[in-house]
Amino acid sequence: MTNAQFFILLGTVLAGVIWQRVDIYQLTGRIDRMAGELTGRIDSSGDRLNGRIDRISDDLRQFYQILGRHEKAIEVLEGRKP
Repeated sequence: MTNAQFFILLGTVLAGVIWQRVDIYQLTGRIDRMAGELTGRIDSSGDRLNGRIDRISDDLRQFYQILGRHEKAIEVLEGRKP
């Protein structure tokens, strides 16, 4: 192998290494952006889910209050039976 061939081979290898590093940095950046988007989506979904759970809890609390009043009314009516 001549010196010229060696330097061409060395230059090609170095260019390939540099090209791969650039690709890796681009891939890392893309993965970081996607992870950030995914985290945002998960947080948003969690917030919506918590809101729904809070509304369901409020509805159940109101339901049980009404049910308690109805049970008391039924007890009163049953007590009036001859």
